[in-house]
Amino acid sequence: MIKIRRVRNLLVAGNSTMPKSVGIWNLPALETCTPSAWCKKHCYALQGRFIWSNIKAAHQWRLEESRKLGFPGKMVAEILRRRFYFVRIHISGDFYNGEYVKKWAWIAKRSPQVLFRTNTKSYNYFKLMKDIFPSNIVVRESTDPSRKSKGYFPEAAIKGTPGSKFFYECHDDCAECRFHCWYNPDMDVVTSQVR
Repeated sequence: MIKIRRVRNLLVAGNSTMPKSVGIWNLPALETCTPSAWCKKHCYALQGRFIWSNIKAAHQWRLEESRKLGFPGKMVAEILRRRFYFVRIHISGDFYNGEYVKKWAWIAKRSPQVLFRTNTKSYNYFKLMKDIFPSNIVVRESTDPSRKSKGYFPEAAIKGTPGSKFFYECHDDCAECRFHCWYNPDMDVVTSQVR
């Protein structure tokens, strides 16, 4: 008898605001990010379904996978196999070291048909991201009422952040707005939740 080995997916297909054409990649909150005090208090990745043991275990597993040498190739293969057109990097978690940033650059360069989007607070890697990320990775700097922009990337701000009333307001439905902020990488975006 032939034993079939089930392959565990790296990406989750869609969520409540993104259709199944979006592959979502999350890591553990706090362990991989640099939150402000405000963010620690308000971050939605520290509440709700994100604190369920199975979700936390899945994020931890993904972190371990991301540290492996073969992670970039495995990610590219999955994106192709599952035919994702969009990949959302880090609804939870963030870029935790320079090697990991380089892995995402490699993935995006080998997936030119895919549009990647991320929000980040990883100031230590902003210059590296700016230097090596290809144009199919849309990066926005996460800001909040306590954290100002460093000016490397457009902002992804929380309502109430100074100046954010002039930003494009997220509708929390990517399919409905036709991925407007994905296709407009230079626009600042304001949301109702920490993302």
